[in-house]
Amino acid sequence: MPTKYVGRTTAWQGKRIWEILCNLKDFGKGRLLTKGMWEFKYPNEISYIKVLKAEPIMDQENKFGAVWCKQVFRNQHDGERLMRKGVYSPDWKLIHKEDEHKYLEAPKVIREEKIFPRQTRPPPAMEESFRLEKLQEGISISGPIYIDMCLSGEGKSKTNYRRAKETETPNVTIEKPHKASPHRLFYDHLDSYEAPLQDRSET
Repeated sequence: MPTKYVGRTTAWQGKRIWEILCNLKDFGKGRLLTKGMWEFKYPNEISYIKVLKAEPIMDQENKFGAVWCKQVFRNQHDGERLMRKGVYSPDWKLIHKEDEHKYLEAPKVIREEKIFPRQTRPPPAMEESFRLEKLQEGISISGPIYIDMCLSGEGKSKTNYRRAKETETPNVTIEKPHKASPHRLFYDHLDSYEAPLQDRSET
């Protein structure tokens, strides 16, 4: 009979990390592992971890534990790190020893760090709310309003972007931080934002 799969499809193609490490000497110390998702998303770049130390919790389903490793992500060496989250995803693959040289000898890539401005304009409705609050205080603001920018994941090992320092010039320019709405009525009361040419409010 043909095999029939039931349930949600997944991009995971490997095993849980402890299914691999618990079957290796010293819990795989010195061995290289990669993830199927890394190979799928970045087929032309090398991503792997080198196990330095592993301590499984030995729970019933053998899902959890801690792995100390050196990580290379997209040819960029991220140094040593401790992994607790993500080790239970069934997406890990053991790299055979005869193939390890392909990963270890891959050229190191240095990516240009993206430096974002320290401040950006808020969404139109929020900006108008700020204007009304200041107007109630007797302060009239005619020009654009800026707020401090917050970047998700800033400072993590995998990210190559950050906010500019006080005396630093950013190399990323944000011209339109928020997508304009096609409805002209939303922008009629805002002098500092231009509505799109296409007007769908009449449709």
